[in-house]
Amino acid sequence: MCIRDSHNDMSSFQIINDSYLFECTMCGNCCSGDIRITLNLYDLYKMARYLKMKSTIELFDRDYVRLFKLDEHNVWLPEIQFKTNPLKFCPFLINEVDDKKYLQGLCSLHPEYKPLICAMAPVGRILDFDNDSDQFVFMKPAPDCPGADQKKEHHLSKDIKSYDVELNFQKRFFRILEQLKAVDYSKEYYQEYLYQFYVNLEFPDIIA
Repeated sequence: MCIRDSHNDMSSFQIINDSYLFECTMCGNCCSGDIRITLNLYDLYKMARYLKMKSTIELFDRDYVRLFKLDEHNVWLPEIQFKTNPLKFCPFLINEVDDKKYLQGLCSLHPEYKPLICAMAPVGRILDFDNDSDQFVFMKPAPDCPGADQKKEHHLSKDIKSYDVELNFQKRFFRILEQLKAVDYSKEYYQEYLYQFYVNLEFPDIIA
């Protein structure tokens, strides 16, 4: 998911007008290696609830999530912190062997608690706040994703309808980032004032 501004060249991504072809093969490539899984506020909320935590700060304290600086936008974003021993992989990845002895990469957060960027893959979103519009584009979940070569047809309108509430939450999150990027706030500021909150209430009440 991206914010468009003068620093971004999004011309390399194929715009999805309606249908696109893709089928997840559960290879796990998008859950391992150098893949970056960025999160929004609702993703943090869901993840903390899944792990039976009282506050999102526990996600950082227990090394599930960390912040990185998106320099081109001057903001700090949360991402899932991958395990590194013996290989780099998402802590929510479950590897199982199917009936044909093929290794499958399954997600323990699927489907209810899954981050939006993962749930909607390979559909990416480009928000343009200057023109108050957004576009949906085809983004490979991983450079070597075999699902991008599959022929199963999907329809964007159905995808958007399924994630309408979460897409609205995401847009509100990016609007907050748009306001914050004008000032060079510290990593600690972002963590304390934006990404740290209790999860005992319903999410709309938290961000109200």
